[in-house]
Order: sequence, then C-alpha cells, then structure tokens
Amino acid sequence: MKNQNDDQKMMEDARNVQNYITTQYNDLSNQCGATPVKMALLNLLGDEHRIQHEVFSEIHRRGWKKVENANADEIQKVCQWVESQGGIEGPVRQN
Repeated sequence: MKNQNDDQKMMEDARNVQNYITTQYNDLSNQCGATPVKMALLNLLGDEHRIQHEVFSEIHRRGWKKVENANADEIQKVCQWVESQGGIEGPVRQN
C-alpha cells in the first residue's frame, strides 16, 4: 500500500532527476560547436525545464516544498543586476 511518504519520495526523486537532466543538456549545449545540434539541445533543455517546473509545482501544491516570495528590494536588486549585464530580450513576467 502506498502512502504519502512514498509519493513525496517519488516526486523528490523525479525533481532530482530533472535537475540532473537539465544540467547535462545545459553543459552539452554550452560545449557544442555545431549550430543545428546546439539548437536541438537547447530545445530539449527547454522541454526538460518545463517538466522540471511541473514536478516542482506539484511538490509545492502538495505542501512538500514551501516557497517564500521575494521582497520588493530583492526583486529590484535582481532587476538592476540583470540590466547591468545587458538586460534580457522580451518582457519579464512576475508570477
């Protein structure tokens, strides 16, 4: 019989696997010289990040991982740092 601890362990394992996978795709794409291969790896990386977000969101929804909102000063510091690094393309969304 499965219990909550089994589900939580399974979801934490899935999150850890997704962290590993995204790290590997990221490292590979950074070392890739062929543009078509690099773009394919970046597409896969994006897919894996979406899966990772789904797993994390479910863990959070079930109350197994608490997330605290950043305060306005912390958000402003990050925005200033990003801007000092050249900014980003497109709009920034805050959830």
